[in-house]
Amino acid sequence: MGNERRYQHAPLRQEVDAQGRVIAIRGPRVPRRVAVATHHHLRDGERPDHMAHAYLGDSTAWWRLVDANEVMTVEQLTASRSVAIPGKDQE
Repeated sequence: MGNERRYQHAPLRQEVDAQGRVIAIRGPRVPRRVAVATHHHLRDGERPDHMAHAYLGDSTAWWRLVDANEVMTVEQLTASRSVAIPGKDQE
């Protein structure tokens, strides 16, 4: 549960490593647009994993908050004072 779902829609491709082995890799990931269910006003010390657990029931789903806010990093997410929260049913 968590980051493996983050990359489920990323394209799968094969590469050859330095030892000549063929390996399957995913990426790059293109964030999908999601509908916003509500907004959360950040308080000092709040972390994305805590918000993901509180709103989505999964602390490893912090990346869904990043996607819903159309930012690339958790640092950009927490720089805002208001965080868009996606619906639980959206992946």
